[in-house]
Amino acid sequence: MHDAGCVKGDIVDHNWAKSIYFKDPNGMQLEYCCLTREFNANDARMQDRFEISMKALQDPIDRLSSPSKG
Repeated sequence: MHDAGCVKGDIVDHNWAKSIYFKDPNGMQLEYCCLTREFNANDARMQDRFEISMKALQDPIDRLSSPSKG
């Protein structure tokens, strides 16, 4: 991937799959995902999710557009 001009992140374990997130040479964010197990009935249930404030979401975007902040 590196030789092709892609910037690769870490491997993320989702419990049911592993993903590699990367950017292609044009800067497009992509994901390569490989299932690591079969889905089961528990996977279909709505799981509790965490909440994040809008400020926390905005902060990384601000830092990307203004590198002097962080």
